[in-house]
Amino acid sequence: MSKTTNRQARPQRNSRRRALVLVLVQLALLAHIAHWLLTGSSIAPLEPSEAISFARSKVVTPGLIVLCVAVLSTLFVGRFFCGWACHLLAVQDGCAWLLRRLKIRTRPLRSRVLRLVPILAFVWMFLVPLYARINSGSSHTLTTEWVTSAFWKTFPGPVVSIITFLVAGCYVIYLLGNKAYCNYACPYGAILGASDSFSVGRIVVDDSKCNSCMVCTQVCSSNVIVHQEIKEFGAVVDSNCMKTLDCVANCPTQALSFQLSKPAIMRRAGPPPVSTLHPLTWSEELVLALGFCFGFFATHDLFGAVPFLLALGFGLVSAHGALQFKRKKVSWAQSKINFVAVVFASSFFLHAALVQSQALMRDYHFNQTFDLRMGYLRGEVSLPLKSESMGPFLDAAFFASTTEWISYAGQERNAYVHGWTHLMSGDSEGFEREMYEVLDRRPDFGEVMFQLGIHYWVSGKEPQAIEILQKIDPSDPKYLTAQEYIEKINSHALEHQH
Repeated sequence: MSKTTNRQARPQRNSRRRALVLVLVQLALLAHIAHWLLTGSSIAPLEPSEAISFARSKVVTPGLIVLCVAVLSTLFVGRFFCGWACHLLAVQDGCAWLLRRLKIRTRPLRSRVLRLVPILAFVWMFLVPLYARINSGSSHTLTTEWVTSAFWKTFPGPVVSIITFLVAGCYVIYLLGNKAYCNYACPYGAILGASDSFSVGRIVVDDSKCNSCMVCTQVCSSNVIVHQEIKEFGAVVDSNCMKTLDCVANCPTQALSFQLSKPAIMRRAGPPPVSTLHPLTWSEELVLALGFCFGFFATHDLFGAVPFLLALGFGLVSAHGALQFKRKKVSWAQSKINFVAVVFASSFFLHAALVQSQALMRDYHFNQTFDLRMGYLRGEVSLPLKSESMGPFLDAAFFASTTEWISYAGQERNAYVHGWTHLMSGDSEGFEREMYEVLDRRPDFGEVMFQLGIHYWVSGKEPQAIEILQKIDPSDPKYLTAQEYIEKINSHALEHQH
């Protein structure tokens, strides 16, 4: 009787211990935000996405330190950071727990092609900006930003943040299984998964105790085929293992343990085994890939509001819907609720794609006006433009208006396009009005403030030019150029006085 009680107690202790750690992480996050709200400044965000600042501008932030610590620790003990310290994983685990309480069973989707998404996301988020900075040839001085007063400047607003948690942390879990966002979208998971392959901390098996009961696979919240891996390799080698230790705690014979052992990269002779549970054909994998691409590109920066990480979540939702259509599981007769949900989601993605197509046409035509716009700022273009030169501006303005009409959202990009169209047709006041509308949406938009300031100078309004240029934040890329123009405007004014 005591042995049975002990076997039941071990899983409960492990679950409660990890839940407590994740709750403490959430409380620490809230305390950090509260400190900033109360004092006006705080330690810069500890979010790994802040490492983008180093990739783009060679700025060392606490977020970069957190990402580096996570990677280095993973090299030794595996992906404990993911399983025990990630705030988004806490939301996913909470959602999975709630679904179990509601007796809603979710079947994990094990896809080969979707595992490439985190790798591509990591490359796009960090390596592409890093390459662009190095390749640009511009010199960046290594700087640090430990404390900030603009805590939320790189994060979306509260509404988008809540939607991100609901989609990435809840809805994706309902559709694709627990930790699906971690496995198939999280860009940090790509680098941590790669580091895990070199980790000496592994879940290993004592063959003399293992009776192949498969309980380890059943309880694994990371959707790893534990029993198959320990049979083939003597340890868990799947890089998606987040070291929650549920398999260790639930093993009825205590055959599993976490130990320092041979890294996964030295155990595998080939790629990790493909699961025999719910196998996908390559045609289904192709449908998943196409569905993901459609959902991601249809929603990324939609309305100027959908951030990269949320678009990845939408991509997974779209991929699941495409697979359901492929399998012909969308039917009013089978499930009315599921049918309505799929129709609603399909309508959303189709509408988003329509909006994005109009926005792409807007940007295509507007990009053709670059030389004329820069020429005006250099004082080389006289206004109004001749009708034959106004074509690209008018085309861009048409698609900007169409984008606004079908999306019911006055994106700042649309106002920007309309502003330049007004200016080039000779309506200076219209330009200023639209630029201030953009700044109402993004008060720290240095590029717009710079262009508005140069416009005032070209128009002979030196005081207004200096006033708007002085508002550009010192951390903005346009700050130094704006200071040069302020000196130039002041020097020009002194020359006229003499």
